[in-house]
Amino acid sequence: MGSGASHESATAAVAAGVSEDEVAAHLASLDKKPCTIYYSPFSNNSMGAAMTATACGCAELKLVDLAGEQKSDAYLAINPYGQVPGLTDDSNGLKLGESHAILRYLATQYKPSLYPGNPASRARIDMCMDNFTNYVFLKCYNGSINCVIGELLGLDAWPYPADQAAANAEFVAALDKWAGLYLASGPFVCGEELTIADYRAVGLLYTIMQPKIKEKTGFVPPDNVASYVSAVLAKDPAAAVLLTENTGKFLA
Repeated sequence: MGSGASHESATAAVAAGVSEDEVAAHLASLDKKPCTIYYSPFSNNSMGAAMTATACGCAELKLVDLAGEQKSDAYLAINPYGQVPGLTDDSNGLKLGESHAILRYLATQYKPSLYPGNPASRARIDMCMDNFTNYVFLKCYNGSINCVIGELLGLDAWPYPADQAAANAEFVAALDKWAGLYLASGPFVCGEELTIADYRAVGLLYTIMQPKIKEKTGFVPPDNVASYVSAVLAKDPAAAVLLTENTGKFLA
């Protein structure tokens, strides 16, 4: 990484006086990126990893066919639980699963400004991501939205709720609480700049805004959530392209 090439990570390089722009220039100069991100447009968790890796400039993206490729021996050597995302890093031999672990690793290793500050500020990012998973993604997403994706993929794993209106209202309440906690101080989770917490959230939030979701469920996201998604994608046009070309095409 320029004069910081001997350092093990961008975090160490920046601490030693190498600018993040120099790290980015070094990554851009490489014939082959060190990382590969394994993802699927049907997985919001893996889209978060794909967007983060693209923002870091450190990875090639590889689509995984969820009809069975994720259970192959080759892929299980990367993520033993057979889910996306997965990550490999040729620079150090790392193989990694779990979306939050991948997001933190990518930022720490390749773009520290996406996971900034002292332990307290990073803990706030971690709490935001965990809250999003536990109280937005898991509690409400499977009930009111994932049924549409299951139908389009020909799966019966996620049936439509018996009371769609009630499921929609529960989901809106969860979104309102999360947004109230984390979007009150600026356009993004940590204020004026994007972090991994934004990439973790925006894939799902983009999904729920797509035409097919409204057509099938009648769900309409809160205005502040829609504004947040627009702000993130305006800030990072590459993320907008990834979501449009993957999730957007699937749910148009």
